[in-house]
Amino acid sequence: MKVSYDNYEYNELSEIEYELNKFYKVIDVDNLSHEKQISALINFVCDELMTKDNLRKLDISHKFEMEFRSYMAHAKAYLNKNITIEELVNKRVSVWEICDELEHVNATGRLARIIVCCLYEEDSEEFIPRDQLDLYFSLMGSLGDGYCKKFRVFLQSKWL
Repeated sequence: MKVSYDNYEYNELSEIEYELNKFYKVIDVDNLSHEKQISALINFVCDELMTKDNLRKLDISHKFEMEFRSYMAHAKAYLNKNITIEELVNKRVSVWEICDELEHVNATGRLARIIVCCLYEEDSEEFIPRDQLDLYFSLMGSLGDGYCKKFRVFLQSKWL
């Protein structure tokens, strides 16, 4: 199957694969710290995904918008060392409950899954930079067309 992205045709590439390939060509991801990745993800979610226009586009209810804003405030607070790991974990558990119910049903659940990623502390020994980025791009792709490209462009503007 031929797919067209940016007026070029590629065989069998999804938007996720295409944007990841472009990203990996210009960024040395293997040396990116968890803190740098999570900080960029949090900023992208807050600056791009949580805008009123985007939330309307995704059909996110006012109730979930307010909850999601609160969760993202906690993610930022943890980055700034203003809350404890326990508080972060409690918020993450709350968002996972939304994911368990809605992740495969609608954009609310898919956005919740992205927000969960923003609520992880750094002390994971299993952190593999490329795997994390693959997950983030995959989740962006689950929101719909164009989100992977926006995410790639955002990351490149921060890291190049």
